[in-house]
Amino acid sequence: EVLRAVAAQAHECESSTDTLHTVAQVLQDDPFTGAYVPRLQARLREAYGGVCAALGAANIRYLPAVAGLFVLLDLRGHLTEASFEAEHALWTEILEATDVNLTPGAAMHCQDPGWFRLCWAYQPPPVAARAVAAVGGFLDRRSPPQGP
Repeated sequence: EVLRAVAAQAHECESSTDTLHTVAQVLQDDPFTGAYVPRLQARLREAYGGVCAALGAANIRYLPAVAGLFVLLDLRGHLTEASFEAEHALWTEILEATDVNLTPGAAMHCQDPGWFRLCWAYQPPPVAARAVAAVGGFLDRRSPPQGP
């Protein structure tokens, strides 16, 4: 089942042969990768720490990441009811009010509504922190939820 899903996505996400060749050449350059990978790890660790600090300051619950480029936000307490329709409504409100596009749990096939993915590694740390602050401010200003 996983291989079928990957194969289905590969058509939409494939890179050109020239690009693949260039990436392969770069990855075979041991001196480069030996210096680059530790720097990248340090930068990702610092950026993750910054986004976690911003989430804490905004009182947004999240699931700590072990690895990856995103963090799952627990916004179940902000749903008007425990449904994917309420999750979609909250996603729409957040997007319209803050211009921050979180990925709702339904799009990630979560079993329970109210989980949202925040991709933090694709933006400079100050931008990610401002996005978190905007979402936190919106959630603070929003009327209290009626549901879970």
